[in-house]
Amino acid sequence: MEKRGLISLRGVLLRYLVQTVCCCVLALLLWFAALMCVINSGLALPPIRPRRPARRLHRTFCRA
Repeated sequence: MEKRGLISLRGVLLRYLVQTVCCCVLALLLWFAALMCVINSGLALPPIRPRRPARRLHRTFCRA
């Protein structure tokens, strides 16, 4: 019979850790991209309206 080479536990755990980290980073990037698409489309937050210029606001509230 042939002897099989043993796979080191350290190598298996290191490979598992690297794959898990890569998958988590990829999932995080996809989640962030989807969230930005939803926000930019206006579904999650209302669109930002331009504000009135400060000079006009000052005349509105500080009439002399």
